Amino acid sequence: MFLIILMISIVSCYGQYTVTKVNGKVINRTTNEVLKPGSRLSKTDSMKWSTSHDMVRAIIAGQGIYILTPSKESQKEGSKLVDVVKFTLHIKSREFNLSGRGDNEEVIPWVFSTESAINNKNLITPVNKYLFDSNQYKLSGGNRFFLQINQRNEAPVIKPLQSIYDTLFLYAASFSKSAVSDSDEIKYTIGFYDKDQNSSRQLIRLYPYFDSSNETENLIKIIIDSDGHGDMDQLKVRCYQEVYETMGKPSYILFNQLFEKFYKELRKKS
Repeated sequence: MFLIILMISIVSCYGQYTVTKVNGKVINRTTNEVLKPGSRLSKTDSMKWSTSHDMVRAIIAGQGIYILTPSKESQKEGSKLVDVVKFTLHIKSREFNLSGRGDNEEVIPWVFSTESAINNKNLITPVNKYLFDSNQYKLSGGNRFFLQINQRNEAPVIKPLQSIYDTLFLYAASFSKSAVSDSDEIKYTIGFYDKDQNSSRQLIRLYPYFDSSNETENLIKIIIDSDGHGDMDQLKVRCYQEVYETMGKPSYILFNQLFEKFYKELRKKS
């Protein structure tokens, strides 16, 4: 009997969409719920889109991440568009190959490099950690990493950054008041100061996306709770993919910590 119930539960989950991201105002017309991360949809639910540019990203257990947008057959309801979920456009989001990550990609400055085809933003949570080669960047004698902030018609602001052993700490607070927006008019650069040479060099420019409301944690938890009973490596890829695409490239140290935390919590419940 338990096995039958379990099988029914699994089949039911495979027919469900769990929302991970919403662009625009989209309503589940069947339940009258305004969609948000964590909302559930079934294939027969009716959707109300505010514009033809709205988009919903959702995970289907065992299948991956899909992008839902209004279909060409959408019916008009006043100024809104109405669709049944199963008729919306389902474009499967491509998955990354984390096993192909090279050692160089995990250290400064390459760890900040982004792929514009995915997302050119760097995800900045309250505390972020990045590895660096301590042979290349020697921090003795006053040498240090810094964050430089350039705004039009203002003098550059230099913020020294904290480092411990081979790990650089980057705090959202270091971006100061400019962290309230993701404006591209503000230029953020990670640099390195060499005291012996009395010289500074810029290493890489950052395009930050500031997560001040636990979006990253919530997103990883939603995906693990929705699709955490399959292969762990594939699940990790899906979590990383969705964080990267929807917000920006995360600190890989932070991402690993959050993934392991929520994955262990799921296993305790199982």
